[in-house]
Amino acid sequence: MLRRILLSSAGALALSGAAFAADLPSRAPPPVYVPPPPLFSWTGIYAGINAGYHWGGSSYSFIGADTDGAGLGTALGAGAVLAPAAHGSNGFIGGGQIGYNYQIQSFVLGLEVDIDGATGRNSRVAFHDGDLGFVPIASASAQQLDWLGTVRGRLGWAPIDHLLIYGTGGLAFGQSQAAFSVVAPAAAPPLFAFSSSSANVGWAAGGGIEYALPANWSNWSVKVEYLYYDLGRTTSSIFYTYAPNTSSVTGSIRHNGNIVRAGLNYRFNWWAPAPIVAKY
Repeated sequence: MLRRILLSSAGALALSGAAFAADLPSRAPPPVYVPPPPLFSWTGIYAGINAGYHWGGSSYSFIGADTDGAGLGTALGAGAVLAPAAHGSNGFIGGGQIGYNYQIQSFVLGLEVDIDGATGRNSRVAFHDGDLGFVPIASASAQQLDWLGTVRGRLGWAPIDHLLIYGTGGLAFGQSQAAFSVVAPAAAPPLFAFSSSSANVGWAAGGGIEYALPANWSNWSVKVEYLYYDLGRTTSSIFYTYAPNTSSVTGSIRHNGNIVRAGLNYRFNWWAPAPIVAKY
């Protein structure tokens, strides 16, 4: 009888132990580590395209002199020949750029080279109706920008991810055309005219805003910028006779202007810093 009781108790304990074990929660699998997204950086080589509008702020002037008395040169000095008002060529401008940025905390240092083609021509005419005893005299000027390139440094500030505010400045070079003339029928020769097409070197400066597109498009960025350029002056002089006098006139056109353009860049970021990933 005692043996039967002991066997029954052992069986009950075994069954209750199995039931308790079944009620225990199973061990959860270890959490899967998901690395954080890499920190955004402007560091890297980029290339892109741009397009916009340019307009000139050029000035045009005459300087006259006489060697043997009052002649057309004196008339220039007295205002008998009026120089056309300040003007410059204007029209479409567009091309491409390539550059490199390096980000240090919130600051971005960079170098950019661009080359753009341009369209547009502007001209002005001033007319003197015969005051001061001179016959009617007209002066005219024209200017055209064919292409423009720059090599500029960039200094930027990134207040938040994907946004860059920058200033820029450096070397400018371009091909421009200039022409000016004076028509004085009583002079010999009656027409003073000059024209040129040459490559000039100067400087450019400006600033802009660039925004990198989010998510999977973060290698692409769009920008809007303004540049002022100055390529110097085109100057020419000619000597002529006016009645018994020997006179000279010098004409000068300044090649400078403004550019507003939008651009699209692709950043290759081959040298961008790698994201820090924790190891387990």
